[in-house]
Amino acid sequence: MEEDKHGLPILPETAGWKRGEQQHVIRSFLTQHYRMCMGTENIKAAVPWGDLIKNQSDFFEGTYWPAEVKVVEPSKIDKAAATALLDFWYDRQKKKLHPTFCFKAWKDTDGDMEPAAKTYQKVIRRSTGSSNKAKQALKHLQSFNDTEDKESTDEEAGISDYSREPPAKSNQKVTHLGSHHTKAHHVSEESLDEREEHRSSDDVVEAAISDHDREPPTTKVCTRRY
Repeated sequence: MEEDKHGLPILPETAGWKRGEQQHVIRSFLTQHYRMCMGTENIKAAVPWGDLIKNQSDFFEGTYWPAEVKVVEPSKIDKAAATALLDFWYDRQKKKLHPTFCFKAWKDTDGDMEPAAKTYQKVIRRSTGSSNKAKQALKHLQSFNDTEDKESTDEEAGISDYSREPPAKSNQKVTHLGSHHTKAHHVSEESLDEREEHRSSDDVVEAAISDHDREPPTTKVCTRRY
């Protein structure tokens, strides 16, 4: 199939095509997208149709598939459904509603769902531009990644909160030291007050002695009798 400047497959005008030709285009279009989603050019890589039919929401968003068309293996799609599906994609492509289609995840050999390859995400991001509709499409592509990131973040947050929680014994020690410091401060203030009171008493005594020393001696007058 032909590709655009970003490397995404371009759908041809299929009006009037036979059913077999339509089926071939549908298979080629989806297979190329799926390989890009996997991040591989392996020609043996194929869409796991059995899993996709059972759980299509795990692989792509409903935005990229007409609601009236049932998801089936391309060789089993009838003429009417094939025409409706190709017209739906071609209309999006013509109106530049990029991406025309995209997978958000793929299934590995262990049966686990994997997020779209970074290279595929970059291609989709370049093709969407910066419009609101394009941003919404990119959110669909990244929804699978966001779910996994949230679970990892919640686990890390729980560990972080546990590590920041101070042990109870440390608090008791701090409280005890604070109480001891307060008591020592009060004792120090009381000792200072006692010294001040003692000093004031000594000053009064010294002042009294000093006044006594400065007092002139009393002169006694003796009267002699004749």
